[in-house]
Parts: sequence; C-alpha cells; structure tokens
Amino acid sequence: MASQRSYTSPFASQFKSAIRRGTPASVAVENIASRQGTTMNQVFQSLFKVGLVFRQKMNGQWIYWPVEGVKAKSTITRTAQWKLWQSFVDWAVASGYATPEQICSGKGSQQEFIQSLRKFFNKQFSSTTSGSSSRRTSTSTSTSTSTGRTLRYHPSRTRRIRRAA
Repeated sequence: MASQRSYTSPFASQFKSAIRRGTPASVAVENIASRQGTTMNQVFQSLFKVGLVFRQKMNGQWIYWPVEGVKAKSTITRTAQWKLWQSFVDWAVASGYATPEQICSGKGSQQEFIQSLRKFFNKQFSSTTSGSSSRRTSTSTSTSTSTGRTLRYHPSRTRRIRRAA
C-alpha cells in the first residue's frame, strides 16, 4: 500500500485541520491548491500517497474522499448539496443528456424537479450488464446460516433481521 512508504505530504496538516472542521474534501483541497499555487490533482495525489484519502476512478477521472471525516454544520452540507445539484444540471446540459428545455419542463416543486432529472441520471448510470431492463419484485434477500436460521436483509434497512427457519 502506498501509505506504508516514508512519503510525507506538505498538505497533510492543512487538510486534516479542514476535515476536522467539517469542510468537504474537495473544498479543502481547492483552498489548499489555490494557497499553494498548485493543482487540486497534485494535492489529492499527495494526500493519497500518505493515506489521508481514498479514491475511485470514474469515467477516467479519480474522485477522492477523506479516510476520516466528521459531520459538518448544516450550512456546509446545504452548500455541498447545492453544488451537487448544480453540477448535475451543468453536466446534463454540457454532455447532451438533456437540453435546457427538458430540464425546464421539470420545474415545480423540488420533488417534481428531482423526479424529472431521474431519467437523465438513470441514462448515465444504467447497468451495463444487460441490454434489457428488468424489475425485481422483491428487494429482500435471504441467506441460510450453519445454525439453520435464515438471515433476511432488506436494502432500506440498516441492520439484518434474524428469523427462525
């Protein structure tokens, strides 16, 4: 693992301090990069090498999130949520998945707007395992254990429920 090497990051203390305050990782890195005169990518790579962030490649680009984080103040989370939706709408129009008119047709309540954007989201992130779409009738799964009990798991619940076999 890269974090086992004797690499140090000049951005580590600033990043850890910002994360402890509840600052989203991308905002913290953007601030560090602008102050240090470097790119966000260089800061994130440095933080990854010292094990302060995880990463996942999405469409050829790395996305990063902190190894440790704290719940932020509501003002920070509202701003992050706004940026999420703004970025999604920007992406939908810029990528050609939606026209401004299509997005405008979903105006109304927040719920109606989100519902109208769902088709563009699903188009981008649909499953690539099968050309046809199918719908499961049951969302729960079950597993038998060595004791003869059946564990039932429902995705909307956060814990397993044990039932006798």
